[in-house]
Amino acid sequence: MVGCALAVSAVAAPPALAKKRKVIVRPGKDAIATALERVKEPGVVRVKRGRYREQVTIAKQVKLRAVGRGRPVIDCECEAELTVAVRHDDVKLRGLKVVGAGTGAFPIAVDFRGVSGGGVRDVVMKDTCGDAEYGVNLFETGPIDVRDSRAVGFSDAGFYAGAISGTPGGAIRFRGNEAYHNTRGVIVENSAGGDIRVSDNVFNFNDVLGFAGAAGIVINNSDGVLVERNEARGNLDFGLHLTPGSDRNTILSNTLLDNPVDLRNQGSGNCGTGNTFATGDPLPPC
Repeated sequence: MVGCALAVSAVAAPPALAKKRKVIVRPGKDAIATALERVKEPGVVRVKRGRYREQVTIAKQVKLRAVGRGRPVIDCECEAELTVAVRHDDVKLRGLKVVGAGTGAFPIAVDFRGVSGGGVRDVVMKDTCGDAEYGVNLFETGPIDVRDSRAVGFSDAGFYAGAISGTPGGAIRFRGNEAYHNTRGVIVENSAGGDIRVSDNVFNFNDVLGFAGAAGIVINNSDGVLVERNEARGNLDFGLHLTPGSDRNTILSNTLLDNPVDLRNQGSGNCGTGNTFATGDPLPPC
């Protein structure tokens, strides 16, 4: 059976393989899932180039990383809500391309939920099914580092952090990423009490029509976020939107230009220094 659905066979299962801390995986039926079963944690699953037609749930502490030339593609072919679901602390993804989330209420390419930490580096996410919500979703997590990655075509946001109440021992960081042709490049939503930083990213040409306005950066009902040295140009509605209830955020040295409204500040106690923008609301200096 092609795709993400589980095939049931009457053939007896082979004997269990000895677990190893490092496992190499090549394309094949449920290849990554099988490698995750075999790897001993904390371990490394080294993914060779090719297309992996499966949904992946990670429930142990591993690094899932590309090796060799070319970028491996994990593609659920529009048959599952989450292409990669991370359900364990300190999982790290690197060098992959993740596509094909396209069913259920909130299709997501890479979903971290309820974990204390982890990382995403040099990962490409794209909506190939026409209705995926997020590229990377961090929900009720601790510190996770999302860096040097790209998200394209998502109907809500390329990068999302929501319901963050604390980040003990570190920070949630979105840094060095690129998001374009989404509704929003990045959203931080319904979060306060943690250390969240959006730094050195490029969020240009986010122009997909959405229910709350397309923008490069949205801080929605969130407090204490640091937004620094980002570029947000040519977005459909806003460069940076600080919504009502978004208070005491720090906005430093961002370039917000060529948007209908470069900077909309509807919160209180927000401050900014060194920003370049032409339209919108002033910010008091920090």
